[in-house]
Amino acid sequence: MNLKKNYYISLMMIFFCLINIVKSGLMKS
Repeated sequence: MNLKKNYYISLMMIFFCLINIVKSGLMKS
C-alpha cells in the first residue's frame, strides 16, 4: 500500500464532507 495514496484518499474524504456541510448550511438559510 502506498502511504501517499492513502493520505490523498483521506484528504478527498474530508473535502467531500466539507462540501456536504456547506451545502446543508446553504439549504437551511
